Amino acid sequence: MSFKHDGIGAAIFFCIGLLFLLEGSQMSSSAYGSAVGAGTFPFALGGLLMGGSVCLFVESYVRHKTISKSSQSKLVKSDILRLGIVISSAILYAVFLEL
Repeated sequence: MSFKHDGIGAAIFFCIGLLFLLEGSQMSSSAYGSAVGAGTFPFALGGLLMGGSVCLFVESYVRHKTISKSSQSKLVKSDILRLGIVISSAILYAVFLEL
């Protein structure tokens, strides 16, 4: 993917993670004396999503600086094979989930 697409995706994931973080902090942090409450999971998920989006942005920025423009636009046969494997495994997962 190009740096533009990865950057937009990273920004969207960062905003979603920030939304999870803010909404998770408004929930109760503990229930009946327990250390884990309703807001713990969304808060942790938002932090992980924000961290992953920062990693995606940095990785795509570094890759953009090292790869030339001519080799960036080529589509390799192994990339198509990987995409096919991911799509078929997702479809099989959905089929087996319904059984």
